[in-house]
Amino acid sequence: LSLSADGALYVADLHEGRVIRFDSQLRATGWLGALADDSSNVSGWHQGGRPARGSGFGMFRMAHSIATDRAGQLYVADYANARIHIYAADGSFLGYFFDPPSAPALAFAGPPNADFDADGDLWVSDFQCHRVYKFDPNLALIGWIGAAPGGVVSDGFASSGGAEASALLGGLAKPHMVQVDASGFFYVVETGNHRVQTFAADGTALGW
Repeated sequence: LSLSADGALYVADLHEGRVIRFDSQLRATGWLGALADDSSNVSGWHQGGRPARGSGFGMFRMAHSIATDRAGQLYVADYANARIHIYAADGSFLGYFFDPPSAPALAFAGPPNADFDADGDLWVSDFQCHRVYKFDPNLALIGWIGAAPGGVVSDGFASSGGAEASALLGGLAKPHMVQVDASGFFYVVETGNHRVQTFAADGTALGW
């Protein structure tokens, strides 16, 4: 779930394939996704009907987390579809984020979490490809942290290639969530390694 600056609460409904919005009094005010009886209708805050859950255009299979940028746009990480949906504040579907990437090796494989830090950078953890991405406020890729194939841990943020699971310091295995503190240090919760790793702002691994 995510709480916006105006007090709206957004909840990702993983099972139903939609995002539900509540006002400050916790009253449901609409939902995002594709309508079951009109699957081409993927924009706007629907006030009724049922969602169409799947892999079609604008559909969710597993809406997992929600982030809101400074302009009020919503970024919804769909883990099972390996994509991030972008919506305007009025619910208009704007498309997918970082799709396609600049190279196939950089593509999302299963992102459970996307979140903005205080500087406006967007962080995306990818459970399936064992890395964490960082994008600048203009949504350009800064790079990713993790271990490249062969087990070599990235020195800071890598900007190309793929990643694999690693238990080494700086490597990642099934990262689920990333959070950034006021000093720029960031913390990655790893399901596969049963640990939380700490990194400096430049991507240097500090410990776990």
